[in-house]
Amino acid sequence: MDCKQFAEPLEMAPSENSGDSYYAEALLHAENCPVCRLKLANRLKSERAIGAMMESMAPVPDSIHDKVIDQIRSPKIFKKSRNFFLATAASILLLAGLSYPALNYWKSQQQVAAVKQLCLLSIRNHEITPSPEYVADNSQEVSSWLSNRLGHLVKFPNALKVNDTSFKARRAVLGEHTVAAMEFTINGKRSTLFSYYPKQYNVEGVVEAPMFEMGYTVAFWSEQGLGFGLVSEATPEKVNAVFKKRLSL
Repeated sequence: MDCKQFAEPLEMAPSENSGDSYYAEALLHAENCPVCRLKLANRLKSERAIGAMMESMAPVPDSIHDKVIDQIRSPKIFKKSRNFFLATAASILLLAGLSYPALNYWKSQQQVAAVKQLCLLSIRNHEITPSPEYVADNSQEVSSWLSNRLGHLVKFPNALKVNDTSFKARRAVLGEHTVAAMEFTINGKRSTLFSYYPKQYNVEGVVEAPMFEMGYTVAFWSEQGLGFGLVSEATPEKVNAVFKKRLSL
C-alpha cells in the first residue's frame, strides 16, 4: 500500500496500539512498513517528551488568549466595516482616473501602513510574552508540534542561523489571527520570531531588513509562502549577524 495514504492517521495516532478503529488500518500498515513504523515511533517519543515537559511547567491560564487580544485590540486596520468598504469603493473610483505609476504608489503606501501595523502588533505580543507551552532544543520538533497545534504548516526560516539555539514555542495572537511564536536569544538578548500567512496581513512580498523601531530591532520577510517577523532586543548589527545572507530589498 502507498505510505502517503496512511500519513494523516499515523500523524495523529495516540499510540502504536490504539483501539480506535479509525487508526486500525494505518497501524497495521506501520507494523509491516519499517519507514512508517520508525516515523510513528519517533513522533510518539517526541510527544511523550513534550508531555513530560509541559507537566513540569506552570499551566497556561485559559484567559491568556483573551488577555492578548484585549491588549492589542486598539489597532483597527484589520477590522472591515461598512465605512471601510465605502472608502475602498471611493478609492477604486478615484484610482480609475489615475495613471499606472500613481496606482503603484497607492498600493505601496497601503503596504507600508500594513507593515507598520504588523510591526506594532508583533512588538506588543513580544512584550506580553505569556508562559511558553513547550521548551526544546530541536527546531524540527518545535516546528512539528506547533504545526499540529495551529492546524497549519509551520516552518523555520532558512534566512536565520538558528539551528544551535534553544527555543521556547507558543501560540500567539497578531490582530485577528493566531500565529506561531518562537522565542530565543540573540547575543543574550530576548527575541521572538513570528510565523504567519502574509496574505492575512496584506504584506505579501514585503522584505524589511533589520531596523530599529520603537526600541526594538524588527525584520520582516517571506519564504515559500510563509511570512516571518522578528522582534529582538538586540541591536540591528547583532540581529544582522544571525542572517545567513543579507535580506535583499
